Amino acid sequence: MAVSPDRQVATVTGTGQWVSALAEPAFDSSGRAYAEWVLEQTDANCYIMLGVTALTAAPVGNDVYQSPLSRMNYCHNSVVYPSGSASPSWAGSGRRSQGDRVGLLVEGGRVWVYVNGERFGGGAMAEGLPGPRLRFLAACYSGTRVRLVAGARPPGG
Repeated sequence: MAVSPDRQVATVTGTGQWVSALAEPAFDSSGRAYAEWVLEQTDANCYIMLGVTALTAAPVGNDVYQSPLSRMNYCHNSVVYPSGSASPSWAGSGRRSQGDRVGLLVEGGRVWVYVNGERFGGGAMAEGLPGPRLRFLAACYSGTRVRLVAGARPPGG
């Protein structure tokens, strides 16, 4: 992960395998927190995952999406990982594209997805989060790059 000198931009670039980066600071899963990324570089497959992970987790490499301590949204097809962790109201589908802005709002123990400023997926992506303290997480595969937008606020508030 590269961080700009003013610490306002963090960039994750995949390098032949899955590379993960955690955003700080940690936050309470029962409270309200928001993070937003710009998908700066991706091919037609968009092998990027964005999500939350428990403070106690050690997400690295290929295993991050399988961890029961994470809730990840796969930008390739909108599937929620680990398998079976999607909220019953989740109806997200489709693939994100280069240039899209993808945000995650954690509020009241649920995760909501925003794409280009609009709530996405019909309902919460996940509920029953994996711990009382969480961090946002980006995972990128070879040839992809995301940029965390510093100080981003959720659309509409």
